Amino acid sequence: MFLRLCLSSVLMFIVESDNQEPCETNNFIDDWTRSVAYNLNDSKIQERCDSFLVEDWYRVVSGAGELMPTECPVEGFQCGTMNPVWLSTEGVLEGEDTYPAVGKTVSRLGFVANYENCVSKKYPIKIKNCGQYYVYYLKPVQGCPSAYCFGTERPCPAGQSSETGFTPGCGSFPNVTVSPKLSVKMHQETERGKVHVTPKFECSADDATEEYRYDVKYYINNVQIDKATHRNVLYDDLEKASMLQTHWEDVFKPNMFVKCSMQVRADGYTSPGPQTFSTEFFAGIKVKNIEKGFIVDEGKKIKIPIEFTLPVGCIYPLNSPAEQFFREKSCFVDLYNAIPKYQKDDCASKDLQFLTQKCKVRISNSNWNKQHYVEIRGEVDQKVNIRNRLTFLRLWSDASHASTITNLGIWNNVHLPDIKVLINDTEEAILTSSCYSHNDPHMRTFDGTTWELQDNFDEPSAGEYIMYKHERLPQQINAYFRECNPGYPALCNCGVAVRSANSLFVANFCETKYKGEKRVNRYVASWMCDDQNLVVTESGNTYKVQLPSGTLVEFSHRNVVYGNEKFYGIQNIDIQPSQFDFNHTTGLCGRFNGYNGDDFIEQHTFINHPNDIWRFAKSWKIEQKDSLFEGKLPDIKYFLQEYCTCNTPATKLEPPSYTCLKSSQMNKCRQTQTAKSVYHASCITSNYRSKRDVSEIDYTDEKPPMYPIIIEPEEEHVRKAKKRLGWKNGLTDEIAKDKCQRAFAQTISYSACSKYVPSVNSTDYVEECVEDMKIIGDDRFLKVTLENFASKCLGNAKKMENLTTTTNRTEVANGTEVLKPEQEKPVMMSILEIIEQSTCPDNCSGNGICQEGVCRCDHDFFGIDCSNEKTKAPLIETSAFESICDSSKRPCKTIIIPGLDFYPENLTCKFRPFQFMENETHIEYQEKEEAFTNRGIYRSLFLMFCEIPDSRSRRSADLSTIANGYFISISNDGLNFTEELAVVSFDARCYSCNITGVCCTKEYKLDCPLRKIKVADDEDNTINIGIGIGVGVVVILFIAGVMFLYFRKRNKKTHRGYDFSKEQIAMSDTQKDQQLQE
Repeated sequence: MFLRLCLSSVLMFIVESDNQEPCETNNFIDDWTRSVAYNLNDSKIQERCDSFLVEDWYRVVSGAGELMPTECPVEGFQCGTMNPVWLSTEGVLEGEDTYPAVGKTVSRLGFVANYENCVSKKYPIKIKNCGQYYVYYLKPVQGCPSAYCFGTERPCPAGQSSETGFTPGCGSFPNVTVSPKLSVKMHQETERGKVHVTPKFECSADDATEEYRYDVKYYINNVQIDKATHRNVLYDDLEKASMLQTHWEDVFKPNMFVKCSMQVRADGYTSPGPQTFSTEFFAGIKVKNIEKGFIVDEGKKIKIPIEFTLPVGCIYPLNSPAEQFFREKSCFVDLYNAIPKYQKDDCASKDLQFLTQKCKVRISNSNWNKQHYVEIRGEVDQKVNIRNRLTFLRLWSDASHASTITNLGIWNNVHLPDIKVLINDTEEAILTSSCYSHNDPHMRTFDGTTWELQDNFDEPSAGEYIMYKHERLPQQINAYFRECNPGYPALCNCGVAVRSANSLFVANFCETKYKGEKRVNRYVASWMCDDQNLVVTESGNTYKVQLPSGTLVEFSHRNVVYGNEKFYGIQNIDIQPSQFDFNHTTGLCGRFNGYNGDDFIEQHTFINHPNDIWRFAKSWKIEQKDSLFEGKLPDIKYFLQEYCTCNTPATKLEPPSYTCLKSSQMNKCRQTQTAKSVYHASCITSNYRSKRDVSEIDYTDEKPPMYPIIIEPEEEHVRKAKKRLGWKNGLTDEIAKDKCQRAFAQTISYSACSKYVPSVNSTDYVEECVEDMKIIGDDRFLKVTLENFASKCLGNAKKMENLTTTTNRTEVANGTEVLKPEQEKPVMMSILEIIEQSTCPDNCSGNGICQEGVCRCDHDFFGIDCSNEKTKAPLIETSAFESICDSSKRPCKTIIIPGLDFYPENLTCKFRPFQFMENETHIEYQEKEEAFTNRGIYRSLFLMFCEIPDSRSRRSADLSTIANGYFISISNDGLNFTEELAVVSFDARCYSCNITGVCCTKEYKLDCPLRKIKVADDEDNTINIGIGIGVGVVVILFIAGVMFLYFRKRNKKTHRGYDFSKEQIAMSDTQKDQQLQE
């Protein structure tokens, strides 16, 4: 019954979807007083009014009837109101029924009747035939009291009953009831040699007896299923009084509420007894605790239990030995799982990852009654959230894209209510768990233990170390440490290598010796050889590399100059773990588990050495053959769980779209375009090539020189003589500490970071500063330490959502109030914006402004700290420059220039060409025409390209030219150039050129093309000599023959014999006549 209010009746509860199928509406009208049989004058209740009715689809479930009357309630005062609304036939075409056919929707008019006429007002109404019932689209009425009418009947009088409890058919009845209960079973029947298995519902009662007969009825969603109504059923036949799938499959789908009723019939009574109902049974897909929802930690997994309460049908051959195969492999329903589209755009975080295969769980006829699960994992969003994230999970079944069994069509597009999932944020604990190597190098484990790699000078320590290695995932991060400068007992970071399965990223700035000469590496390269792509981003002098697990490694590179000495390398390596690293990490970073008592576990013995740190560190130093800096990956065996990001389809007729990778973090939206400074190397080595061709992958000028890092024997042991001698140059612990603390306090970032980013402890950085001064004897690394602190502060601040709230700039600037003119309004900024404007390198050197952590330089300056003048020439790193280009291996049209301080906007390359020419006697050096310029190509802070114009390349195509060279100088403004670099290109298979001695020599190797040409020429000469000899012999024989004939002719008169001349020499006519006369 409705709760009657003074102006309206509450009719329904409204569902959230605007596009819901009308027949699936959850708005019900269940009030018999809307019947035309109910006269308002017979009751003392207040008149009904539908002025507050919500415009929507409604379904009538009243026992008085569901149809609107099509005849006018004359003079009103019926249906519980003064002005009832009835259904008019106006506009109904001839031959058309007022109510629509099954599945059809029609538009009709509702007329308002009152005491004067039947058409005082009109309202549009839509009606749809849902097969077993009708639904109506109703609008609120205007003016009270007025309401819609439904039904024509009323309850039976007291002491009487009927099958429905309403008129007609009311009469006497046995006052006996039973307690029905509903069960679901499998119905099996054979048709044309095949077994058809479908679900069926049975209604029974433990207190039923043989002395009565029974009326059995079934209801789905409160709608009586007429096809499944059974009357006068004997006690022994109750099992046959069931509801089969064929009774309801045309109208209803699973996820329905089913109940049954029983009425007792007895002889001597005209009507059955009172109707009693079973408990309502949910038939479909059930999720336990769906009302409460679920909670999952970031990076953790939970299983959501799924239960099928309705059997999955099947069809299989009769008496087939493959029955089990058919029931399992051919008769199934796919339960899809995905994130609803209304939550996220295509490239936002999806909050959940799914461990189920291709975003679905397969339920078959053989396992439908077993427990199933949808396994999900909370997405790690790399942020400290203000509150836990709320997301939703959608489940729906679909047989149309899987099984071809016809009786499984009931499962097509069966949707469950979206499931609430709360993702518990765990990032705050991880934010303080950074592992790092700073400067020379100061180390910190994931669990916060700081230590010095410099403390152990009795042992060689330069080399490659494993900083991080995952025990289950194929992930590893190596660092390379070399001496910063000769004469100082300190190591510095010079290289980083990051591996994920068969993908590799390498940044190499290490000095080495190659072919007896000092060489310096200046390259950043990647080998992406599988779907475990590393996401690489670059900002200024900082790279970030994110592994598939969410683990993030960040490092910055720069030049440290002190007097006439300099070191270019990596100033910091910071590794931020993810939830997937917990309790699974090894290496110099230690085990990430929140306990620092096991941070120094030796690699091979697994023994913790807190009192012998050097033994621990040495165990993680690797040999040259296992180096990641060679671009070669040692074989590794691993198993990765496949994770899927699942999105709801564009239409209901499709399965979900998904991306499945063997990682939790990588999806198509996160395939970030890597920086152009990264050289993308080929995964195919020369061993796979059938021939060498300039078009092949490695035949490129953009591949930077990659020199192997070699530790010389003398360098291995020289550290023994460089023991720390204590403080130097007048420094003491107190002086150094005071200098470092004052330097930190004077930075803009110090106050804001100390106050709002507690995860970055400034005390650790001050201690690093003091340690640097003690080792080196000066403050050359002070600026680097300040930048490390500011960079870490900004990185952590960006992960804290609470810092994005705007605040008054005057309240927090540098920890003191900044006074502004009274007329000027305070600038509203978030704490993050304040930190972003205070963490730029060296405060932009006073030559720019800091925005979002990046310097925006004034017009005449550039660089990450705005310290470079545009008019100054860049610095060239000659030890990293490759002066020889082998034209048999690369085009030699683009010259790589390593260095520093390249201004991207106006880079200019000046070329002064020269050649080596070969003549018959020697090879000579020639300088060619006047110099020319071409625009330089900026690639990174440490690399640029100079391209040789095609017109110049064509001019060099002279057969006598064996080598082309250029003296190259670089300018940032087209006016001020660097000193010249010399480069020469030649075919190293045939020549050897030395730029230092400015000379080239012939060196014909076996594969030299010129060697093959020479052999061919020799063979041609031999053939020509043979031909000459043969021609000479023929000429001699011809002359001899002529002479022989001459002498024979002179002797004809004295010698008569056979005349050979007639056979061998054709005679003239004169000669013939002369011979006849003789």
